[in-house]
Amino acid sequence: NLLPIDAERQFFLQWLAYKLANPEVPGPAIVMVARDSYGTGRGSLIALMTDIFGDRYVTPIDFATLTGQGHQSQYNEWMVDSLIVAVDEAQEVSQNVNRWQARTNAYEHLKGVVDPSGRGIHIKRKTVKNFKGRTYASIFIATNHSDALVIPPNDRRFAVLENGAPLSGEYWTHFHAWRANRANIAAFVDELRKVDLTGYNPYVAPPMTAAKADMIDAGLSDIDRVAEMVIGELEGSLLTKEQ
Repeated sequence: NLLPIDAERQFFLQWLAYKLANPEVPGPAIVMVARDSYGTGRGSLIALMTDIFGDRYVTPIDFATLTGQGHQSQYNEWMVDSLIVAVDEAQEVSQNVNRWQARTNAYEHLKGVVDPSGRGIHIKRKTVKNFKGRTYASIFIATNHSDALVIPPNDRRFAVLENGAPLSGEYWTHFHAWRANRANIAAFVDELRKVDLTGYNPYVAPPMTAAKADMIDAGLSDIDRVAEMVIGELEGSLLTKEQ
């Protein structure tokens, strides 16, 4: 229900199964897009990942903190305290720039946060002297906007997956009753350990999905679109960079 496209569901299961087996490897960030829909289950998925990895290692933060735009954004201890960092809604942050520039700024900051491999970073905590640490955090972002980030065509850090339709309240009542039984969580973890990881590599660019292609297209500026149109009509012509 959450990921109705087979290939995208398989990729996410491999991402989660690999993280379970290799918690020290962040892998690509996951962006789940539910286009103008609520109740698709991403919040419940975050709760399920918390059941799997534990409250201590799954950290919910807001989008402003993740993208370095909030008043607390200079503190980044969540990058070394967590295995999963989850944003339950990628809401736009008000800036003194236009909307396209705000989304571009968010992506540029995220490039320094999201890296497929664990790495050393400088950590800032409140009331504590800055120190060197190592991050293993995998990033999970939920959004209702297909243009949440300005992503370049050659991006290798983000997997963008499309969510299905909202589900009924009765469904979620049953789901959370299932979650309340720890034996069910253990059974789910056991199934994750059986997921075939053939073909999955956390260090290479994730597959290009329709949702990611849409997000890339939505991130083009008016100048980008004009440039594409002009270049497309001048096939075979010689142009200098200045032209």
